[in-house]
Amino acid sequence: QGEYTLGVVCGHVANYYCDCSGLVSYAWGLPAPAIVTQNMQTNYCAKLGNYNELMPGDAILKPDQHVEMFIRWQVKGSTFIEAGC
Repeated sequence: QGEYTLGVVCGHVANYYCDCSGLVSYAWGLPAPAIVTQNMQTNYCAKLGNYNELMPGDAILKPDQHVEMFIRWQVKGSTFIEAGC
């Protein structure tokens, strides 16, 4: 893992990592500083059958690399809006 900056940075709330896992952790109400992406899959995520099962607030995880939060479908089943860093 690289260095993380704690505090009010990048528009994030104090004490959360200023990265993708910090954003999802804050939105989910997880304890600060954050659950790092590598731990989200084993501790907080379940695999869906397909993308059509996504609900607002769900995490879209690329294991050991990146996590984004699903917001809504722009085009149902093909294009979605997400929050990410």
